[in-house]
Amino acid sequence: MSQWYLSIDGQRQGPFDDATARARAQQVPDGYGWKDGFDDWKRLRDIPELAGSTATPPPLRHAAGTNDEVDYRIVGTDMQFVEVELDPGESAIAEAGAMMYK
Repeated sequence: MSQWYLSIDGQRQGPFDDATARARAQQVPDGYGWKDGFDDWKRLRDIPELAGSTATPPPLRHAAGTNDEVDYRIVGTDMQFVEVELDPGESAIAEAGAMMYK
């Protein structure tokens, strides 16, 4: 849990827990905040953890359950390889290091 310090109207306050700091930051967004790990004081409205943003996140590119089935076939018996067919917009990442020789 973070320990927040706030500067509101030039008065340093804290330490506060996350919930208290968030509530105070929403009351006075023009103040400043600091916690361990910050290089310097930041405006409360510029700290995502405290700002209470009302912006909606962008839509997911691939929501759970909407992924397409991979079209593939295994070719060969002794020296097998997999042939993958990609649909438009799909991509595949292969692990490098294996080679087949004729």
